[in-house]
Formats: sequence, C-alpha cells, structure tokens
Amino acid sequence: MPLQVGLIVLLGLLTALIGLAIAAALRGLYGEQHPLLSRCYVALLAAVLATSLFEGTLVLAMRSLSVAFLASGADGHAYEPARALLAGLRNGVHFPDKLLGGMGVALMYLLLYRARAIPPLLALAGMLAGVLQWIAVARELFGLDVMHSLLLPLGLVYPLTGLWLLLRGLAPRQ
Repeated sequence: MPLQVGLIVLLGLLTALIGLAIAAALRGLYGEQHPLLSRCYVALLAAVLATSLFEGTLVLAMRSLSVAFLASGADGHAYEPARALLAGLRNGVHFPDKLLGGMGVALMYLLLYRARAIPPLLALAGMLAGVLQWIAVARELFGLDVMHSLLLPLGLVYPLTGLWLLLRGLAPRQ
C-alpha cells in the first residue's frame, strides 16, 4: 500500500511541523515572561521534528524494500532479516520520538500553566496526560506492551483545550 504509507509519513511530518509552529507561537507570546521554559519547549519540538523525519525515512525504506521484494518474486524467508532490521530501526526511533512528544505535551501545558494562559485545572490535566503518555510509551523500551489506556487522558485533554481556546482564547500576557 505505497499510497497509504506515503500519507502516513506525510501526516507524521505535518503534525511535527504543526507542533513546532505552536511552540514557536507560544515562545513569541510568553518568551519574555518564561524565557528558559519557552526555549526548552521549542528545542524539544525541534528534536521531535528531527526524529519524525528519521522515522519517516525508515518507513519509506521499509516500503521500498517491500516493493522490491514483491517485484523479485523471492522466497518469503529471504525477506525476513532485512524486514526485521528495518522494523527494529523504525521502532527504535518511534518510541523515543513518542517519549519526546509526551515531554513536549507536559512542557506545553507547564508553559500555559505558568503563563496563566488557560485554567489551572486544564493545564494540570494536560501535564498529567503528558506524563501518562510518557509512562505508556516508556514501557516498550523495557520489553513491555504500550498501555494504550494511559493515552486516554490525552485524548480528552486535547479536545477540551481546543474547545477552551475556541471559546475563550489564550489569556492575555501579564
């Protein structure tokens, strides 16, 4: 499914770029008030973009290998070592990328909390959701399965934050 793989890679890069744009915008809004925190947030999201680029490269390499294998008509067992290597490399980048993303979520909500840009309870819920994402994904690094149920709070806090921002916007700078 070359088209779907390309779209998945494009979507991953687009979300990383949007995250970096949000970090830059928040740095512009709250950078004077919280210079270190806003710089760390932008730097972290730049790292997320870099890991997303590398992960996308590995996914495209997996697609190229798969297409070449199918075209060659080779025995399925001949494909396995290369597939396992690329899959391991991809997962080796994917999970640290998601750990950086969880740290980014926590930093974003910490910045919004410190700047008093959104209600404190919503900001605290966002920080907790970021930490829970980190815990859910970090399990994979130790050979355990990702706990998808720990990602549910993030699935709730993002829409709530979006709704708050649509209705009320960010609080003015102090």
